[in-house]
Amino acid sequence: MEVEVPDKCIIVLAPHTSNWDFFYGLLYRSTLGIKAKFLIKDFWFRFPFGFFMERIGGVAVNRREHNNMTDELARLFEDNESFHLAITPEGTRKPNENWKTGFYHIATKAQVPVALAYIDYKHKVVGISQIFNLTGNKERDLMHIKNAYSAEQARYPKKFKI
Repeated sequence: MEVEVPDKCIIVLAPHTSNWDFFYGLLYRSTLGIKAKFLIKDFWFRFPFGFFMERIGGVAVNRREHNNMTDELARLFEDNESFHLAITPEGTRKPNENWKTGFYHIATKAQVPVALAYIDYKHKVVGISQIFNLTGNKERDLMHIKNAYSAEQARYPKKFKI
């Protein structure tokens, strides 16, 4: 069953244990026919990759500085009729049960739902399992989102922690 992607949403992608996730995510994005932006370390915007990353929808994230990025990204949702932003909340390909919550704050500020996207290497499937409307109870919402994913889906299951 394919889930219809709303005109505006945060696309949460997990598990994220391999660089291959990026390429499969781009391919899936093209099958959906959307131009989702995605967050990626600012390192990838250095020469010679910068032009390419920007061209395919990358948004540079400087994790060394605290800035108003969540406000800026929420504003993009407000300013556009259609806007999709893909985020890997684990923030790394290493085991990390402490997911970054920026996606949650952006979705809350922008008042948009969260699409739960996955790459299931075990079954060789990519998709969106559900569209989730945040309730405002951050702990419960994060637990619901994390529970939508399984380590068996990951390319490297030992690198995925909930």
